[in-house]
Amino acid sequence: MESAGQAFPPAGPGGRTARQPGMLRKQQIADVALEIIGLHGLHHFTAKEIGRKLGISDAAVFRHLPSKKAVIRAAIDRVEQLLFEGFPPEDSDPVARLGRFFCQRARTIAGRPGFARLMFSEDLAYVGEQQDCERIQGFKRRSAAFVRGCLSEARARDMLLAGIGAEEASLLVMGALMAFLFARPNAESDSRLQRDTERLWRTLEVVLFRNRGPGTAAGSRITARRNGYERTHRE
Repeated sequence: MESAGQAFPPAGPGGRTARQPGMLRKQQIADVALEIIGLHGLHHFTAKEIGRKLGISDAAVFRHLPSKKAVIRAAIDRVEQLLFEGFPPEDSDPVARLGRFFCQRARTIAGRPGFARLMFSEDLAYVGEQQDCERIQGFKRRSAAFVRGCLSEARARDMLLAGIGAEEASLLVMGALMAFLFARPNAESDSRLQRDTERLWRTLEVVLFRNRGPGTAAGSRITARRNGYERTHRE
């Protein structure tokens, strides 16, 4: 699994790393802040701990981001960048489009525990600012609107099973995503996350949609995507 620490240059003499370009260093600080938040929560990350992990001084951290609140804002920027990379996914089939979103979002957040801590903890209201909380809520609204849009289109095209409406289906999809995120161990391989997210999405397809699941054309496409992903990562 990718971790923030893997992207950092090795420490040189004295445990210090070479000077990095400003934007790269800010991203590294944001990544380490998210790693610490994931392990210890919002109240327990400090510039000293960030500096220790990066091989720089706490004063150097504050040269790039002048306050703890600025570090939090940089971490939120990083969350937005990674959550919405390639968003929205493109596919003429609304169920396939939703499945791609679901699997990508689950892997992104589950692979970085700091994301969930930052997005779903009430601590942000105490250590951040109101605009930080509003941005996080905006991420959630944007994601929920995408899910509802896909499901409304699926309902209009008679792709949902009889008796299931778009709103009920939306609650099931978002609830399954939340449950998946909070049930995961803190460290898992990319391949395991890939396998488990695909398996969960296939289950949701069977529960919610017509002509989905193993043995169908849609199920075969999911299997092909998974096999292609696994081949790429083996190579």
